[in-house]
Amino acid sequence: MPTLGTVRICLVALALALVAGCGSTGESAKQIAADKAAEQARAATAHAAAVKGAQTKAYQICVAQLSGLPDQAQAMESRVSVGLTFEQYSGVIGTAKIAYDKMERVVAQKPQPMTLPCLKVGAKYEAGFARYVTAFNLWNTCIGEYNCSISSGPTASKMQAAWTRGAALFDQGQNLLAKLNPAG
Repeated sequence: MPTLGTVRICLVALALALVAGCGSTGESAKQIAADKAAEQARAATAHAAAVKGAQTKAYQICVAQLSGLPDQAQAMESRVSVGLTFEQYSGVIGTAKIAYDKMERVVAQKPQPMTLPCLKVGAKYEAGFARYVTAFNLWNTCIGEYNCSISSGPTASKMQAAWTRGAALFDQGQNLLAKLNPAG
């Protein structure tokens, strides 16, 4: 039968063996923390890539839904800035109307509705085109009126204001669209 002293020695030896074994799982606390940090970094990188991929897809869908409207707006601004006859301006408005109608058809046919950010872009372009149509209507009305001038006077001022506001709205639409592009 073991004596009390022998039992104590065994218990102390057992306790020392347990304490010595507790910290020796093969990995230190620093290594565990480093592995955890690396895993979190990999997860963050994967998440960022997924978010950028989703943003890129949303941008591409928006551009497709706008159906060339931004390009048409830029062409319209360029043509108006160099000066046009009424017939030429009428053609520019007609071409813009075709692009706008195409956008409406594309949006109606797409299984995905326009996102709110894309709708905001489209609304800026739509409002800009409306200002250019206002200038067209002023010019068209002026043609039929006696003593109306598009070179000076109130009609000319209103047309210039409409073009200026339309161009500003196109610029706002372009800026909003650029913000949607994750590529910058």
